Order: sequence, then C-alpha cells, then structure tokens
Amino acid sequence: MLNNGPPLALGLAQVSGWMTEDCFVKALQHFVIHVRPSKENPALIVMDNHTSHVNLRVVEFDRQNSIIIVTFPPHCSHKLQPLDITVYGPFKTRYRTAMNEWMLTNPGKTVTIYQIGQFVKEAYLSAFSPQNITQGFLKTGIYPLNSNIFSEEAFLSSYVTDRLDPQSNDGLNLYKESMEGNLETTAPSSTKSLGAGEENELLIDQNIRLSHLSTSTPTAANPIQRIISPEMIRPFSKAGPRQNTKRRKMSSAIVTDSPERKKIEEKEYSAKKPKVTVKKMTTKDSIKTLKTKSEINKENSVLQDDSDWSDSIVLAELKTKGVRSKINPKTNNNSDDCVVCSKTYKDSDRDWFQCKICSGWAHECCGIKGNVNLFCKTCF
Repeated sequence: MLNNGPPLALGLAQVSGWMTEDCFVKALQHFVIHVRPSKENPALIVMDNHTSHVNLRVVEFDRQNSIIIVTFPPHCSHKLQPLDITVYGPFKTRYRTAMNEWMLTNPGKTVTIYQIGQFVKEAYLSAFSPQNITQGFLKTGIYPLNSNIFSEEAFLSSYVTDRLDPQSNDGLNLYKESMEGNLETTAPSSTKSLGAGEENELLIDQNIRLSHLSTSTPTAANPIQRIISPEMIRPFSKAGPRQNTKRRKMSSAIVTDSPERKKIEEKEYSAKKPKVTVKKMTTKDSIKTLKTKSEINKENSVLQDDSDWSDSIVLAELKTKGVRSKINPKTNNNSDDCVVCSKTYKDSDRDWFQCKICSGWAHECCGIKGNVNLFCKTCF
C-alpha cells in the first residue's frame, strides 16, 4: 500500500472505509513522533465532531502529549476546515491526473491498492504546499484571526431551516402565528371567484402594501416608490417546526479541557452500563385477585409499600435456574406432575417451585416470580 509513497508516510486501512478510534489514535502517535509537541510548545488540532475523534481514549492521549483539540460547530467544516478550502480540492485534481497518466502508460492494466502510494505521492507534494496550507487558515479566518471573514450572504442558505427550539412553546406559537398571518394576508377580501391572473395581481398588491420599503413621509415631490421584488411574488419556502429528536447536540468545544473530558467520560460510562429490563404489570384487578386468593404475611408481600408501586407488581424475568424452595418436590403428596404443563417431575431437568397460593408444584418457566414468592400461571 505504501509502495513509492511519500517519505515517512503512515498507511492505515479499515474494512468499512471510515475513520475509527484505533486508526485515529495511530495517526496521533505518528503525529507526535514528527511534531514533538511539549508543554512549552503545545500543538493545536482543529477538526470535526466525529465519534472517532471525540472519545475518552483520544482525549487522554492528547492530554498526555500536550495536544489541544478544538472542534468545529456542526455542519461547518466546509467553511471552517482549512484542508477543505484550499488543499483537498487541488489534491483530488492532481490525484486523478496521476492515475489517468498511469493508465495511459500501462494500457490493459487495472489500478489496484498497490498503486495508491504512487498517486498520492505525486498529488501530495504539489497540493500540500506551504502556500496552500497558509491560505487555508487565512480564508477560514483562523489565523490571522478574522471573526468577520463570512458575510451575511454566506448564511442565506440556512434561512429555510432557521427555526426556534421546539421544546419551547414560544417557538411553536410563533410559527403558528406566522402561518396564520400568511393565510390571512393572502386570502381574497371578497367571495367573488377570481381568475388566475386577477388572483396573482391581488397577491402582489397585498404584498406590496405589507412591505415597509420606505420610512420617509410621502410628499408630492418625494412620492413612495413601490419596488416589486421576486420574494413578494413568490416568497421563500420555510420549513415546519422542528421535531423532538434524540440526536446528540454538538457544538464547538475544546475537547481536551477538564469539563469536556468529564462529559465524555460520563457518556461512555453510561453507554457501557448494562441495562436491566423489568416488566411492570399495572392492573388493579390482578392485585385484588392476589389478595383474595392468598393470605400472605405483610413481610412477604409482593406489593411494595412505596406509593409509586402501590398499584403495580414487579415481574422480573427468571434468568437463573436457582432452586427457590428448600423442599423436595417429590414430597408433594398430591401429585408429581406440574400443575401448569402436566409434565412429571422425573422427566424434567429443570428446577421446580411450590406455588404460594395453591401449594402445587411447577417448573420455574411455568410460573411468575414476585419479590419474595413464586406463583404458578394457573393461579396468577
């Protein structure tokens, strides 16, 4: 893969073709070997919020090697990433040129992974020039710092989806009011049917009356000039209110700082924490049935004293075959058969238990487990 590649280059590959945590850590190790950052001269890396870049393993490595990581705001790398602005474009162009020249020189042969190093070397030496790299930081306003590098026109594309937070009632109410206002202003003033041409003229006239294009007082010498813009004739589309989603909220941050590191640590800990599945049955009829059929002591009661669980019985899945009763099932004088599935005890390889209500014996899988006692499915 690195045949005829750039000198001191590092080759990494992954089955999916995407950057992973392991590959990124190896790239950082290669970076440290050649850049040699220190506490007196730390290195700054600006990048996106991909999960392979923002994780506890990467943060710990960066903190130990005096690397500071600053992430871009979401959906802004095409404007803020220097490589995207001035380097990757020339690199791709020169890579295609090198590949096409190789194919013309070697007719009948196909390009394989073993030619990538050669193509990258030719493209890398010309695209990753000091001039292109410094221009990338200049055009993004990172260095020298220029907070006004982007004009207002650069943000026009976000007009359609520029909406308020759906979790706030103000955002939803404001959207409804604006939609109702648009319907009222565009509705005809009379019930008379209008043709297509008359209706368009009416809409244009109403939009002109609603627009405040001039703040000066009209006079005979200085009348108001009515300017018709394309937006009045056909307003820009506006997206509906945002839906409540569970997507992770991202923002620009210094990932290697202690507060951000703590957030990442808590997130990874919660992701690794095993989830306990508990089934809850909230039927008052079943509780009444249980009370009438059994005389269970309050200490062994399935019902909990907590008010939150007063109307429910917690039924947990049986995950082990532990024997719930010390009594030998064969001592049951009534029958050696399961009261639910009617299989005999001698033909069963599973643990049995005695029902608290009917005192019959049954398999664990044929019953329901409470906090203390077990009940067969026939009684409960």
